[in-house]
Amino acid sequence: MTLAFHALKEALDGRPASDLIDGYSLGERFFIAWAQLWMSKERPEVLQLMISSDPHPPSAFRATGPLANLDAFFATFTIQPSDAMWRNKEDRVEIW
Repeated sequence: MTLAFHALKEALDGRPASDLIDGYSLGERFFIAWAQLWMSKERPEVLQLMISSDPHPPSAFRATGPLANLDAFFATFTIQPSDAMWRNKEDRVEIW
């Protein structure tokens, strides 16, 4: 996510990203698209089977896990300590 968001910013090549489409900024659309990519709905018994047999985390965690560690996500949506996705800066994992 870090690299993809950085690539998006570079692709703008200095052009402003302030245009709203359907009321959402470019950054908001980027993160919403990521969440939509991982949308799924499983029955509880299927989810339990997946958890016990698949090494990958369920979709909900694949969608929110990276974002909870990304400063750009926090800045884009002005995430505050009272918000559900808040994670203290010192607790965020940064790979690149």
